[in-house]
Amino acid sequence: MTSQRFHLAWHQSHVSPIVLGSLSLQYVLIPEGTGSKLALIEVDCITDTGRLRERLRVNPLQLASPRDPDLTLSGAKPLVCERERALIASLVRRAEAASYVLPEIIPTGAPPPWSRFTVSSHVRRTLWRAGGAP
Repeated sequence: MTSQRFHLAWHQSHVSPIVLGSLSLQYVLIPEGTGSKLALIEVDCITDTGRLRERLRVNPLQLASPRDPDLTLSGAKPLVCERERALIASLVRRAEAASYVLPEIIPTGAPPPWSRFTVSSHVRRTLWRAGGAP
């Protein structure tokens, strides 16, 4: 039996408070294989140390991927976003330091279909830096 794998996302309701510094960095865990259907799904929300915060009911219009939107695909080979990979590595380190066990989190190999909420490049850079990505 294989365990569920997840991608990281930012939820619309968390972005502004994080950028303003009034909320600690939070991520949403999106199950691998989630599509673009505009239905509500229930997902886990975690802090930047991997601590479970709450379960949220979300739809793709509320989710932004940490994947660099300027990263283009190269033929049939999936391209992993190095900033997204750095966020995952940073989250894993912080969770281990806080003694939290995370499920398997993997970077996306292409723009995810569930990511329909867009953030400005300035906000995206702020979120990347806050998460430990260059």
